[in-house]
Amino acid sequence: MFFMPRRSKFFAIVFILFPLFSFAEEALDSELIWELKEAHKRSCVPNITQQLNAAGFSFLTQQAHIYCECLGIHYFNDFTESDFAEMKQSAGNLPARIATNRRDIAELCADLHL
Repeated sequence: MFFMPRRSKFFAIVFILFPLFSFAEEALDSELIWELKEAHKRSCVPNITQQLNAAGFSFLTQQAHIYCECLGIHYFNDFTESDFAEMKQSAGNLPARIATNRRDIAELCADLHL
């Protein structure tokens, strides 16, 4: 029977399992996430305001701010390094994993805030 000291078992487990966990997505820096949300809100608020005014809806500008904040939270709170890299490569477009849910996110935020 093969005998392995307790310490050796620990290191064997770590070296076997480490590669499995090394592919986990690294979260983006919270400061950068905040900046992404702010930049999104700066472009979102005027666009939403213009779209709603053109459609004849009456609403408060504060509602547009809150709606855009809601979108930013859902778009960027769990943004990863790979999401950010994908966004940079696509000239600022949302990563595919978020863009596919964009309509659902917009409807959720609209139901809550507009």
